[in-house]
Amino acid sequence: MVECRNRWFVNQSQCAVQLRRMETNRSTVAVRVTNHSDVPLTPIIGLSNNGTTIVGTIQGTEIVPKANTMMLIPAKDSNDVLFKELYVFLYYSYSGDESLVEIGNGLEYDLMQYEAFSLLFLYGNQCDILDNNTIPSIGWVPVDSPEGVPSDPVNPDSPDQPGDDPDPRPVCDTLIEQCTTPMASYDIITCSYVDDAAICDAFCGCGIGHTFTVPRGDYVALCQAQFDLGKSGSPTGFVYARLYESIACNFDPKVERLMPDTDTGYLAQSDPVNINSLSGITSEWISFDFSEPNYCMKPGVTYFITVMALDSVFAEQDDFLLIGKPLESCGGNMAWAYFDYWACNAEGIRYKIYGKPC
Repeated sequence: MVECRNRWFVNQSQCAVQLRRMETNRSTVAVRVTNHSDVPLTPIIGLSNNGTTIVGTIQGTEIVPKANTMMLIPAKDSNDVLFKELYVFLYYSYSGDESLVEIGNGLEYDLMQYEAFSLLFLYGNQCDILDNNTIPSIGWVPVDSPEGVPSDPVNPDSPDQPGDDPDPRPVCDTLIEQCTTPMASYDIITCSYVDDAAICDAFCGCGIGHTFTVPRGDYVALCQAQFDLGKSGSPTGFVYARLYESIACNFDPKVERLMPDTDTGYLAQSDPVNINSLSGITSEWISFDFSEPNYCMKPGVTYFITVMALDSVFAEQDDFLLIGKPLESCGGNMAWAYFDYWACNAEGIRYKIYGKPC
């Protein structure tokens, strides 16, 4: 299996190229499939929730040697609902004995998407995925069918067989970046006090965050963020961590600082943390876990991690959250949500970002 820009070659029927969808900016992707072998091959696109088990397939038309066909990887089902499946597998089927024929380069999958901003990106090669999982019967009508794509794919999940060892899962122990220098003071997260209560939403002064850069090398999956948090008064509700792409700050265009790109939506959101679990004025490191499937971050890219009080109520004027600020900046910059925009400055917050292999 070989990757060439947005082209992938599959030359074994029991191997698949594994791709990952972006969780935002979903779009249908057209695929031209070319048969470079000497025998007819049938292209198949598999969809998966967890990256290991195929739960639905889209089967293309059988392609004779040296011919090609068009297929679609749809973003929505026939009910106009976004597919939940985040993983896509590219493979094929052959009715004969592969050992007796010349497969050569096999099938070439050419994805019609911009290389610089791929909606689907390489996640891995799985040469055992088709051996270890029962391939579902065709629960998806081919995309060129007038019936469209049904919304209920076949789910072939079955219990593990006795004696089977579960696949080891990567451990969330890779420190991507941190700022843990001694604390100088606190910044606050709160909404403007309106009437008897202030309820936070995405742009209500209830968020604060900081840039971080993924080291060069391999893709890394975001699995945990930690912030130095405390609270004043008795706020209630939940806080979340969110991952965003970063863009130039609109608060001061003369200074090269970044802010989260909230216009295109967040890339990942953590599980909620109950504000009641915060100890009080004395801050502590609070962990925000990101459930699987984790977002795979590109090496060398600067992202924005935020802590957002999205489902929180500050009923009194002295109700707010506290986040530790370091004596010295660790590089990058912070930003905070201020009603309908984000404001930036060169100061920092105390944070830790953890990942694991994609």
